[in-house]
Amino acid sequence: MKNNILSILYEDKILAKYTGVKYIISNALKGNLFLLFFVSPEFILQASIINYFVNSNLDNLSRKQLDVLKLLSLNIISDEILLETNESVDEKSLIYPFIYFAKNQTLPNEVLNNLIEALNYKSNISKEYFYINILLSYYYLQFRNFTLLEKHIKHCLEYINFNFVIDDYEIMITYVLYAKYLENKNDIFLSSADKFFNLAEKLCIKLGDNITLSHILISSSYYFNNIDNRKMALYYAQRAIHVTKPLDLNPLNYKLYYTLGIVCLRDREYNKASKYINKAVSIAYNLEDFPSLETARLLNTLGYVYHVNNANEKAITCHLDAIKELSSSDSVSSILDETIRTFNNLFQCFIMIGDIPKAIEFLELDATLIINTNLENKHTEIFDLSRIYLDLGIIYALYLDDFEKVQYYYDLATSNSDEITLYSKQCLLVLNCYFDFKNNSANKETSFQEASSYLEKSDSYNMSSEKLKIIFYIYFSRVKKDNNLIKKAGSIAEEFNLANQFNIHKEIFINKKFFEPYKMNFTDYPINLILTLSRELCKSQENEKKAKYYDLLQSFSKSISSIYDENLLYLEANAIFEKYFLSKGFIAIKYNVVSGFNTKAFLSEVCDFNQQNLILEIETFITKKNIPLKSTDKGFSIYNNQQNIDLNLIKSMLLFKLSDEMNSNFYFFIIFNDHKSDWVFTTEDGDTSTPLIEAIFSKLKNIHFIEVMRNITLLDPATGLYNSKYLWDRLDHYSRKYKDLGITFSMAIIDLNNFKKLNDTYGHTSGDEVLRVFSQILKTALAPNNEIVRYGGDEFVLLFPEIYKAEAMNYIENVKYLCNTHSITINKDKIVISFAFGVETFSKNFHDTKMFFNEIDKQMYLNKETLKNLNTLNRI
Repeated sequence: MKNNILSILYEDKILAKYTGVKYIISNALKGNLFLLFFVSPEFILQASIINYFVNSNLDNLSRKQLDVLKLLSLNIISDEILLETNESVDEKSLIYPFIYFAKNQTLPNEVLNNLIEALNYKSNISKEYFYINILLSYYYLQFRNFTLLEKHIKHCLEYINFNFVIDDYEIMITYVLYAKYLENKNDIFLSSADKFFNLAEKLCIKLGDNITLSHILISSSYYFNNIDNRKMALYYAQRAIHVTKPLDLNPLNYKLYYTLGIVCLRDREYNKASKYINKAVSIAYNLEDFPSLETARLLNTLGYVYHVNNANEKAITCHLDAIKELSSSDSVSSILDETIRTFNNLFQCFIMIGDIPKAIEFLELDATLIINTNLENKHTEIFDLSRIYLDLGIIYALYLDDFEKVQYYYDLATSNSDEITLYSKQCLLVLNCYFDFKNNSANKETSFQEASSYLEKSDSYNMSSEKLKIIFYIYFSRVKKDNNLIKKAGSIAEEFNLANQFNIHKEIFINKKFFEPYKMNFTDYPINLILTLSRELCKSQENEKKAKYYDLLQSFSKSISSIYDENLLYLEANAIFEKYFLSKGFIAIKYNVVSGFNTKAFLSEVCDFNQQNLILEIETFITKKNIPLKSTDKGFSIYNNQQNIDLNLIKSMLLFKLSDEMNSNFYFFIIFNDHKSDWVFTTEDGDTSTPLIEAIFSKLKNIHFIEVMRNITLLDPATGLYNSKYLWDRLDHYSRKYKDLGITFSMAIIDLNNFKKLNDTYGHTSGDEVLRVFSQILKTALAPNNEIVRYGGDEFVLLFPEIYKAEAMNYIENVKYLCNTHSITINKDKIVISFAFGVETFSKNFHDTKMFFNEIDKQMYLNKETLKNLNTLNRI
C-alpha cells in the first residue's frame, strides 16, 4: 500500500484543484529537497494543505516519506530544527535555516552570519550559492533593507541567467522576489515590477500552480493600483477573481477582497470599496491566527473608506474597534505606530461631524504618542509632529479663534518641521492669512491672495488639501463677506465628493452652529493603556540609548587606540557612523592656513555621489557660507533636507569644526545622508556623535605630534631633506616589497663636484647656500613620490619607487638641466652646480641593500673620475 502513495496523491479529490501542491509533494517524495518552497508565495497556505494530506494518509506513508512531508507541512519545532545544521553549508543542510525562516520569518544572528560568510567561499555557479542568496533576499525583504536585498537578489538573477541546471519553479520564485523588490523601490513608476510579475505568472501557468498564480495576479493588481493604472489594476483583479474563487481558500479570498476594495477606493467607488473590505474583515475574523495588528490595520482601512464616503459614524466605530484590536498585539512599537495613524483618522472623522473638542483631543493624543516614541526622528513618518501642530493651529484659528494657541502651535510647527510639503506650505499660508486679518494688517489682502493661489497649486488629488480649501474659503467668505468664496468651496466639494464637509463647515462658520458631541465612553477603549505603553517605551529607549552610546564611545576609543595612520582612523570612523548613525558618507577636511585644504572622503557603496565633485562642493560650502562655529555652540551644525545647502542629493548633514591652533589647522568633519535614506539627523545625533568626533580629533593631534617627533629625528636641519637614518629604514622597506610582491625600485647617489673648493674659496656660509639651492632643484625636478635624502656633506641619495633605471635617468637629466639654467651669484661670481652620480635598479643580483648601495656608490666614483678634469663648479 505504501508504495502506491504517488497514485493516491494524484487521485486525491481535495488536491485535484491544487495542482501546484501536488507538484511539490510528488517532487519531495521522489527525493528533491525543494528548498524554495519555504520562501514561495503562500507557502503557509500550501503547507496547511500538505498537512491535510499527511493526516489523511498516515497509514500509507513510510517513515521516510512522513519525515519529508512533515518538513513541507512545517510540522516541526522551529527552535530544534537548527540543531541539525552542519558546520559546513551545503544543499542538504540549507533546508534547516529555510524551514526556520518559514516558521519564524527571521533568522538567528549566528545563522545569518554563517550564511553571509558561506558566500565568500562558494562558487557563484553552485546551487548552494543561489539558495543562500535567495534566502538572504527574502530575509532582507522581510526587514525592508532594500540595499542588501538588491545585492543578493541580483546574484540570484545572474545565476538563473547563466545556469541551465535550474527548474521552472526556482526561476518563478526568483522572478516573484525580484518583482517585490522592484515594487518596493522608491520610484515605483519606473520599477518595471509588472514585467517580472508577468514572467512569474507564465511559469505558474506552465507549472499548474494556481495558488501562487492567484497571489501573483492579486499582487499585480495591487501594483498597478499603486501607480494609478486603473485599467490594468481592474484587469488583474478580474483575472484574480477567476483563479481564486474556485480554490475556495479563505486566506486567498481575504487578499482578493482587500485588493478589490483598495482598487475601488482609488477609483472613488466608495460603496463597492466598503463592500469588498467588509468581506475582507469578515474573513479575517474567521481566519485562525490572523494577527490582531493586521486586523487593526484592516479596520482602519475600512474606517477610511467610510470616512471618504461621508459615513463618519461608521468610520469612528471602525477606528475605535481598531484600538481594541491593537491592545492585544504582541509588539509595543507596532501598537504605537498604528495607534498614531488611528488617532489621526479619528481626528479627521470628528472634524467631519463637527465635534471639535474630540478632534483636538485625538490630535493632541497623537502628538503625545509621537513624542513618547521618538517617531518624529523618522523622516517618512506619515503624521509627523509638524503636520499635527499645523492642524492644531488651523483648528484653534478658524474654529475657536484662540490667537495665543494658534501662535503657540505655529511656532512648534515651524521649529519641528523637517521639510515643507505642499500641505504644510498651504497650512502655513492659511495661518499667516489668519494672523494678518486678526491684526488688521495692511497686507491682509495680499496675504489672502497668496494663500488662495497656493491652495490652487495642488498638482494631484489630495484629500487633506481639498478639505483645507473648503474650510479656508468658507471661513474667509464670512470674514471678507464675499459669497463668491462660498460658491468656490461648493464647487470643490461637488468635484471631490465632499458635500458633507461643505455643509458641516457652512453651519459652523456661517450659521455659528455647534454640534452635539459624539457619545463615547473612553473607558471602553484601551487609550490609557496605550499612553502608558508609550511612556514606558520612551523611558526604556532613553535608558537603552544612554547605555548604547556609552558602550559605543568606549568601543570606538578602544578600536582607534592602536591606530597611528590617518586614513585608517577615518575608515574606522566611517564604519561607525554608517553602522550607528545610518550615514552614507563621512568627510574629513583639514584646512591649514599655509597649505590650504586637504580632504578625505569616505562614501558608502550605495551612495551615488561623485566623490571629487562632492569634496569641491563641500569645500566651497564651508568657505562661502563662512561656517566656523562659535565657541558657544555645541560644536556642530545640522543641515536638513536641502534647505541650507546646494548639494541636490544630500538630505541631512552634521558639520563639526575643531581648531588645532598649535599647528594652524582647522578640521571640518561632515557626516551626511543622501536622498535614499529614511533618516534625517537630529540634535540628538549631533550630541551623541560629538564625543566620537572629539575622540577622532584628539587622535589626529596625537598622530600629528608623533609624526613631528619622528621627523625631527629623520630630517636634516640644514636642507629639510631626510637624513641617512631615514635612508636605511626606507631601503629595508622597499627591499621587502620587492621580495614579497615583486615591486621594484631604483636609487641614485649624487655627489657635488668641487664642493670643498667652493667652501675654501667662498666660505661655509656660501656652501650652505649652494646646498639649499640644490635641495630645492631636486624637489622641483623629481616626482612627488620620489624621496630625497641628504646622506652627508655634499652627498645626496634619490629613491625612485616602482621605477626602473632608464626612467630614473630621465629625472637625473632633468636635475642637470635645472642646474645648468639656475646659476648662483656669490661675491658677484656666477656659480653653476654640477655633480657626479650613479644609478641602478634593485634586483635579485643584490643580496642585501648594503650591496646595492655600494654598487651605486662605485658607479658614482667612476663617474666622478671621468669628470675630474672638467671645471664643473666655476666662475663664469
